[in-house]
Amino acid sequence: MPQNPLLSPDLFVGRQDELRQVSALLRQGKSTLLIGGRRAGKSTLARQLRRADLDRNVVWTDAAGWDLTTEASGLGALRGAVERRPETTYRQATRAEIVRALGELRPVALVIDEADRLLQARWGPGFYSFLRWLDDTHLRSDISILLVGGPVLVMFRDPHDKGSPPLNTAEVRYVDPLDAAAVAELVELAGADALDRVMELAGGHAWLSTRLLAEVWDGRTLDEAEDNVADRCLPTFHAWQQQLGADGMALIRKFPEAGLARADLGKPPWSRYRRAARFARCVGVLRLDGARLCRGPRLFFDWMAQHDVADGARDIAISYASDD
Repeated sequence: MPQNPLLSPDLFVGRQDELRQVSALLRQGKSTLLIGGRRAGKSTLARQLRRADLDRNVVWTDAAGWDLTTEASGLGALRGAVERRPETTYRQATRAEIVRALGELRPVALVIDEADRLLQARWGPGFYSFLRWLDDTHLRSDISILLVGGPVLVMFRDPHDKGSPPLNTAEVRYVDPLDAAAVAELVELAGADALDRVMELAGGHAWLSTRLLAEVWDGRTLDEAEDNVADRCLPTFHAWQQQLGADGMALIRKFPEAGLARADLGKPPWSRYRRAARFARCVGVLRLDGARLCRGPRLFFDWMAQHDVADGARDIAISYASDD
């Protein structure tokens, strides 16, 4: 039986412009933060950079596989990646070893996926400081760094380093939901004829769209696909709540069903939610349709209407919650 193309790790649809933008920044030596919600497609986009022509060596690593016990163990995983070895090659490494290994690859683009996981570690802010030194002082234009993570990454300010962000002069790029043209490509791949319904259910969210259509490709009706996917995405919806934070959830609770003109975000009472709306888009629960901000996945809004409770005690929004 042929493999389901909607589940292929090589599937890449609708983000060519974003890939060109991020590639151009890294090629020019500009460090960047790529921000998106859980399963919004940011890691899929970042993996494409391993094949992109950046006119520099590309080092790609996923902090989800690092041993975060100590900085030395984390640097051990990074050293393995820089030297094109498995990330389990070195149990520990020093900053000096990382500096030497990166120097041998200059010019280099360093891509760290799941970079917000480092906020779990007490040494994480110090590691960001090390990256800032590499970027601002030591290698300068010979290194471009891409940190990939959730909204908490762009919100971080180092309390011990004059409130510095993860990377001082980094550009920030947000992952948005797929537009209708991209979803139409997925619908065609599935052999379906249900663009409007998929856009309604998934709101252009990359993971929800592909999972719904993967079910259809396997022979299920869209109603059956909706039930199956709704059962599997509950942990993801909980993670989205956490990523949205208090302001984001307040916006979602008040957001009109008919949507909102984008220009209204600059006027009271919506102006207080301007940043929250940007985060809601990168998480994938709101989307732009022309000049109008609209609700995203109906699956999420239906779930929230039944399960939304006052947000509990959370110091920071997280993007790395496991399925359990």
